[in-house]
Amino acid sequence: MDESSPSYFAAFVVVVVVVGGIVGVSSVAFAGGYSLSMADSVETPEQTVSPGERTYEISSVGIVDQGDPIHVTGTGTDRTVELLNADGDLVATHDLESQMTFETSSVEPGSYVVAIDAPGVDYEDVYPVVVSAYDLETSHPSTADADEEIDIDVTVSQDASQAELGTVQVAVWNDDTVVHTDATHDSGDVYSATISTSELDVDTEYSVYAVAQGTEEVDLIGEHELLGVSDDGTVTITESTDDQPPENGDGPPPGDGDDGSDDQTDEPDAGDDEPDSDDQSDESDDADGESDGEEQGDDSTHTDDDSDGTSDDETTETDGSSSDEDDDQESETVVQPNPDDEGDDDSSSDSIPLSGPSLILVGLTAVALFTRFRT
Repeated sequence: MDESSPSYFAAFVVVVVVVGGIVGVSSVAFAGGYSLSMADSVETPEQTVSPGERTYEISSVGIVDQGDPIHVTGTGTDRTVELLNADGDLVATHDLESQMTFETSSVEPGSYVVAIDAPGVDYEDVYPVVVSAYDLETSHPSTADADEEIDIDVTVSQDASQAELGTVQVAVWNDDTVVHTDATHDSGDVYSATISTSELDVDTEYSVYAVAQGTEEVDLIGEHELLGVSDDGTVTITESTDDQPPENGDGPPPGDGDDGSDDQTDEPDAGDDEPDSDDQSDESDDADGESDGEEQGDDSTHTDDDSDGTSDDETTETDGSSSDEDDDQESETVVQPNPDDEGDDDSSSDSIPLSGPSLILVGLTAVALFTRFRT
């Protein structure tokens, strides 16, 4: 293909924007006041693409089922609007009007771009569109704790088209971060995926969507064409609700080192005429308590014996401090992320901004326009 042709320019934009990921081109009015938009669209991570002299801002993608018309809103006059496929081929044209319709009954499912033609090198504005062969619905919680994973189920139903399904991907994203992974086929039309929250910020809302990709690759970037996009949902990351360890050793008393019979003997007897016998019993109990404490190791001791005095108080304070340190160590162990798990997530998902499906959609649109221009 001649790299100086309009078709090459068109194909470059389609591959960059449509196959490059689930991102679309927003309505950007240039000097002439030209723009395109679609009501049937899904918001996506914002990105820019510059296949020629102009830069297009990317923030949404149009979604229609095969057989349903593509309804496009336009701004401007004296221009032609073109519908291009991922190869940069011209599919249909329409005079630029405020409301335009492109039929898809004879259009194959896949990735397309609507573009306002302009004299010279660039298009006035472009808008990516996915003609769906599959309907996707996602199911997921509306909130997730910061130390949890987000379980996402995707129901995939095929339309009349016989386009073969390749993979299903899910993504959690905002303007700063995109985390995505392949979904696993469970059974029937249900797929599932798990997204780690380790790269997501607390008290922040993220969009959630799923995409279906076919088995045919777009040669210019080696990515599979998009065959369906779900509506976007949202999930908010919240503080962990796990119980925090007691502070300063505070907590329920772990119990006496003595047995019940010793506690009864420890109670002073005001009416006892033989204090020497009771004193001997108390001393015996004190010895039992110390022996029990030594046998139980770092058990925090708290007795009901009011006559144990300063020595018992010091022992309880020391044991409490030791127990508190143990609790702190256990708490730190619980909340630390598992290094092995993080490694697994990195191998199947991406947390760098605007990656995976985003790059597929961006790539398709740019390649289509670049190819179209150079034909």
